[in-house]
Amino acid sequence: APAPKRSAAARTWEEVIRGATAPPGPPRPSGAGPPTASQAPRVDVFLGREVGDVLLTELIGRGAMGAVYKGRHRKRDEVVAVKILPPALAADEEKVKRFVREAQSARKLEHPNVVKYHDVGVQDDVYYIVMEYVEGRSVGDLIKEKRAVKIEESLRIIQEVARGLEAAHARGV
Repeated sequence: APAPKRSAAARTWEEVIRGATAPPGPPRPSGAGPPTASQAPRVDVFLGREVGDVLLTELIGRGAMGAVYKGRHRKRDEVVAVKILPPALAADEEKVKRFVREAQSARKLEHPNVVKYHDVGVQDDVYYIVMEYVEGRSVGDLIKEKRAVKIEESLRIIQEVARGLEAAHARGV
């Protein structure tokens, strides 16, 4: 299938997340020319921004289907996680539908091994999902940190994931 058409207003994930440049640094040597895009300091345009009822305070991680931020939910007065759909995907109607379906399906689940989803919305063309924030490391971080995970710990992690998947399957998710 051909790639979705990108509107003039749509920007790539990197253009939005890392799009604003920080204040200028020390002067560059004479004759060095302007800094390249990779040399310019970058700031995250979502940090400090309010999305829905959440003030975003920290970037937790980023992947192909979005970035996840830690934030403070003003009405709930609790720390939550917010997943933001990349702008390039937000221009694709099917990707937006998939993103919204993810949130609606996950809200059906109540299980200790599945993150609770609280809300889904769009604000200023930014699609977001508000979910439970879980303190700790991801399995990926754990593997990177230890390089080799003991068999007992691997089995425990696999069992917890399987229980969460079993609950999702039982609810038709």
